[in-house]
Amino acid sequence: MKHLSLFLFCVGFASVTHAQTQTQTLQSVTQSLDGNSTDQNIWVGTKVVSGVTANALNVGGRIKFLGTLNAFNTGTDATEPTIYRSYTGGSYPFTAANNLVLQAGLSGGHIVFATGNAPLPVMMINNVGNVEIGGGSNPTARLQVDGNLAIGGSGYSFGISMNDKFTYSGISQLHYGMQWVKDPDLVGGFTMYQSGYMGIKFFTQGLPRLTVGFNGNVGIGTTNPQSELSVNGTVTSKKVKVTATGWADFVFAPEYQLPSLKEVEAFIKEHRHLPDVPDAEKVEKDGQDLGEMNKILLQKVEELTLHLIAQQKEIEELKAAIKK
Repeated sequence: MKHLSLFLFCVGFASVTHAQTQTQTLQSVTQSLDGNSTDQNIWVGTKVVSGVTANALNVGGRIKFLGTLNAFNTGTDATEPTIYRSYTGGSYPFTAANNLVLQAGLSGGHIVFATGNAPLPVMMINNVGNVEIGGGSNPTARLQVDGNLAIGGSGYSFGISMNDKFTYSGISQLHYGMQWVKDPDLVGGFTMYQSGYMGIKFFTQGLPRLTVGFNGNVGIGTTNPQSELSVNGTVTSKKVKVTATGWADFVFAPEYQLPSLKEVEAFIKEHRHLPDVPDAEKVEKDGQDLGEMNKILLQKVEELTLHLIAQQKEIEELKAAIKK
């Protein structure tokens, strides 16, 4: 009888234990009073490893956000850093559908990306949306890069309004930016195309040294060039080549009417300068065209040469007459 009672007790205990094991699920545990919290590490998809940070959720695999929140958190709950999947039907302060949202939560809080076991910040998005790459010093511009910047890809270009372009020699060029291209106008290597719809100023020691105006005028030593090239200073060169149309050889043509010395003298007395030569007032006001001035001066030299030849002939004739 005793053996039968012991047997029935064991069967009953096993049945109760089995029933409890079958009905005790994760949902049933988390629904209990303190079942949805713990001060211990939680391990999902991996074995327990010693020496890790306490009170951590350790996941040996991927984390999937299968549900969608139809409203962003407000109040006390919103002050905690949160990662969630957005939903179109909610009252978001931004348009987002089925996107992964990383929310700093705390007022004035930033999102910091860090690497290494130190760790060191390598990227930051601060509370006003400014982005810093290469550090974590709270960026003051929309994009702040602490280090070198290299941009590659087709065309090797960067700038503002990247979709705002025009075409030159079959090459798409940014209105506000620069790019390196194989220039069809030049042989060998790449050429940097700088902008298309704005001027350029080059500074040294805080002062403008070279200006390329919106109209294409270039100024060196001046910030308001009024011609294709304006230089406010001294130009030193080993050689200057001026291309010009027409030259003064027409003086030697048979039909050329050489002004007499008497006519030249009368003109000088009246105007105080040679014929065809600009006066001092005009040169001081407008400057001088080197190509045109060289042609005028050559014309005067050729006219003077013709007068000397004529005078030499008269001298020879007078010598011959004296000998007779």
